[in-house]
Amino acid sequence: MPSDMNFPKSTASVLLSDPEKIRRRLGSHFHHKIAVTVEEHFSLLDFGIGTCEMHSRGQLLRFDCAAATGQDLLDIEQTLARHLLGMTPVTRDQIQWQRDS
Repeated sequence: MPSDMNFPKSTASVLLSDPEKIRRRLGSHFHHKIAVTVEEHFSLLDFGIGTCEMHSRGQLLRFDCAAATGQDLLDIEQTLARHLLGMTPVTRDQIQWQRDS
């Protein structure tokens, strides 16, 4: 995905008992399908249609995502939410995406 500051962006932070473990699990799951870069407390997921950075700090797992179109960004948000719901006890209303204008 080209680096362009005008691409739609969104963020979400989720309170978890072990966000580092969930960040690693998500990265491990996705690395079979997409490019994943992993560093300490940070992962970058490249979905092809956009990217999402995951940061674990304290009890928060933060997602910073961007895509070329609003629909692509929505697809990334929904994919991450679906997998997060399957791996954790969080509920859908605990995953609140905030779009940058």
